[in-house]
Amino acid sequence: MNPFHDTLRSSQFFDLLGKWKPAGIMGLLSQEIFQEYKDVFTTSFINSVKYSFLPKFMRSVFNFRNQNYAGQTFGTLINNLVAAKGEAWVIEHFRYSHLEDKLPSTTCGDINVPSDKSLFCPFGSGNFIASFAQTSSMALTERESRILLNLDHSWPDASPFNNGDAGILRWINAAVYLELIEETLLDIDIIRQDAEDAFWEISNECETWDGASDEHCYFKIKGMCELLFNMWTWAPYNKNQVINEWKTAPLNSVKCDTRGNTCEWELER
Repeated sequence: MNPFHDTLRSSQFFDLLGKWKPAGIMGLLSQEIFQEYKDVFTTSFINSVKYSFLPKFMRSVFNFRNQNYAGQTFGTLINNLVAAKGEAWVIEHFRYSHLEDKLPSTTCGDINVPSDKSLFCPFGSGNFIASFAQTSSMALTERESRILLNLDHSWPDASPFNNGDAGILRWINAAVYLELIEETLLDIDIIRQDAEDAFWEISNECETWDGASDEHCYFKIKGMCELLFNMWTWAPYNKNQVINEWKTAPLNSVKCDTRGNTCEWELER
């Protein structure tokens, strides 16, 4: 028996020859390349995208929850001050500059801004509004202050401190429109439309509160947003509330954006 002839008659030998023809070689290489790309796109690429976006998602949600708690914190402070000092005192201090009439940190209790070592808490809106209007004469009227402080219920949706989340969410959207805070990670077109709608709703209402012009309303709304979301979000009290919320809240119960969507990807505990 000739081993060479036996090899030529072997079907396995012919299969091997077929594989190692140019077309066969390309086929094998293509399979290997496809598998490699498949592994990359189904594992490495996805993991890379997750690792890239996760910090952005976490920062976006943390900022949003912090803004939400800023409204709640300020609303609680208003109620405490009204109970301790009376409505007239609260309205007067809210209308004018916190830089000129500084409230001691003890007046604000546990709520200190911008840090635990702060000697005063910025309750007044005056300097924020005046800085945008570029005139010290621009300030909230007494009637506007009562409405925004939720002390006048003729406009129940106007105050950021009323209607639970609904009040503050509309003001967060307005602040996004005014480019004072970053957009949440919703569909970009949706959040921008929501933000624009929210701002003009508040602006149109503002003109009816006490007869302010649309220009004056623009400065007053912007000043309020600056006070709430670029000053009070520094409060350690808010940040502690957000951290505690993430430790204790039931899964998928934390709202992650202004539309009330919950964090489906929330960390398991």
